[in-house]
Amino acid sequence: MFRFNNPDALLVLLLVVAGYCVTRALDGASTRWVALAGTAVGFAFLAKLLQALLITPALALVVLVAMPGSVRQRLRDLVVGLVAMLVSAGWYLALVSLWPKDSRPYIGGSTDNSLLQLALGYNGWGGCSVGTAIPAGLG
Repeated sequence: MFRFNNPDALLVLLLVVAGYCVTRALDGASTRWVALAGTAVGFAFLAKLLQALLITPALALVVLVAMPGSVRQRLRDLVVGLVAMLVSAGWYLALVSLWPKDSRPYIGGSTDNSLLQLALGYNGWGGCSVGTAIPAGLG
């Protein structure tokens, strides 16, 4: 699609899949669709790290407000989706963290050869700075 190696297309595809799964879950209050949405967001996290989590509050709010069933059932579905997201994204973070640093490639972009630091630092909160959000001359 983009004719270069950029994970943005995969990120968008997986987030659209997550939105579709939540939409399908609204039809029949299916926990399976919420779990699939969580899995899609987890795989999107593997594609672009913390950027994938931008839509999770909206998806959680839709499940909490619009899904049929009791509040207890909706909260249970949210927990199932969260667990699916953590498992589908966390296996790689755990594998890289547990692998000895001297026998794996350096995690490019990180400051301390840590995928978690890369996810939260360079590609996460480190990319957010107030100075870049204010146009020149207005600050």
